Amino acid sequence: ATEVTQSQYQQVMGTNPSYSKGAKKPVEKVSWNDAMEFCRKLSEKEGVEYRLPTEGEWEYACRAGTTKAYSFGDNVSQLGKYAWYEDNSGNTTHAVGAKLPNAWGLHDMHGNVWEWCQDWYGPYGRKRVLIDPTGPAQGIFRVLRGGSFFDRPRYVRSAYRYDLYQPDDRNLLNGFRLARTYDLSPEATVPTVDEPETHLSTPRKVSTDKPALAASVKNLMTPAQLTLGGPVVNGIGVVLVPIPPGEFMMGSPESEADRQYNETRHRVRITKPFYLSATEVTQSQYQQVMGNNPSHRKGANKPVDMVSWNEAIKFCRKLSAQEGAEYRLPTEAEWEYACRAGTTTAYSFGDNVSQLGKYAWYEDNSGNTTHAVGKKPPNAWGLFDMHGNVWEWCQDWYAAYSSENVLIDPTGPVSGERRMLRGGSFSVQPEGVRSAFRVNYAYLPDYRLTLNGFRLARTYSLSP
Repeated sequence: ATEVTQSQYQQVMGTNPSYSKGAKKPVEKVSWNDAMEFCRKLSEKEGVEYRLPTEGEWEYACRAGTTKAYSFGDNVSQLGKYAWYEDNSGNTTHAVGAKLPNAWGLHDMHGNVWEWCQDWYGPYGRKRVLIDPTGPAQGIFRVLRGGSFFDRPRYVRSAYRYDLYQPDDRNLLNGFRLARTYDLSPEATVPTVDEPETHLSTPRKVSTDKPALAASVKNLMTPAQLTLGGPVVNGIGVVLVPIPPGEFMMGSPESEADRQYNETRHRVRITKPFYLSATEVTQSQYQQVMGNNPSHRKGANKPVDMVSWNEAIKFCRKLSAQEGAEYRLPTEAEWEYACRAGTTTAYSFGDNVSQLGKYAWYEDNSGNTTHAVGKKPPNAWGLFDMHGNVWEWCQDWYAAYSSENVLIDPTGPVSGERRMLRGGSFSVQPEGVRSAFRVNYAYLPDYRLTLNGFRLARTYSLSP
């Protein structure tokens, strides 16, 4: 039903050669010879014949009875529902089975990775009817079919043939799908098949039930937070979490691994409560206010990216006028205070970097792309993605920390050249997503980058 995954390949071969790691992503960087060795080992292990499909079998199964350009028809505007390709992949592979299957229940026949077939490449035979064709007896290249995450729509069509790779060539675009011989002998019994997991037969959807998210966040809130009331869901679906006043140590201790020179530890006092959005502002939320979506890596529930500091401020002003409440960017101190959520460790969950993948999208697990907000566990105050996914603009100009012993509600210098970003992104190493990490190459206010987004703060009204 799907391409062979990295987990499945490793169970048989003991290795995972893939460039874009992920247990449920398709294995890649496998040659035709590697795929054949996998089939041989699995056949020996299970006592049945596994092999690569012939090119004829592959296209027959891909079409699933259709005669159109794609298994779902000719309308290329629908391709994104069925395939990971150039326009929607974020230039990486994705977990198998996340797109709609064809009429015969086969997923990812279009896109994700090119799939090795049994045949040598050659021109089609001249016979009007070919019976169980297996291609030419010899050749230079082996056939690849289906297209990949990197390719344009024309290359993921049902009929497209690829003839570039020799049997021992490896490429991060190439994987494979298994065929297994069906035993027609009278004594053979039809093997039972485990019922597939729901997420393999249904495209994954991020819940848009914001009240449900607010309810789950409320269950995580501390007594100090609850005294301020529960989370608020605003008019565009942003869940706002109340953050109580308090005092904390900003920066990092000298003993912290990967500590940077600009993280001098100092005491900060936050004297007023404020709201902070539970997640980064999504592309859907941004478009509701601004009327456009500048993001490079498209997805309604992914964080908006390619926004400058100036654009984030404009968003806050428009939303404030629309809702009659003061929206703004958090100060750098508010951001770190909320990120730490009472902790003093390198990350909001502790110091153990081996646990980072549970809480953050970063270099090792992101597949070099952003991901839908709120998919990782939140910190102790109910805030998601404070580590990784996209860098988050803060209100402050960038500068070295003040030498004062205690800073009260600091807002940074009154002027400067570059604005502050915090939290790290999907493309950075663990050191860059630490709670204390400050971008020492902070960006000019009008600078846009695919790594940068923002999170909303809202003033908490203390009036009776």
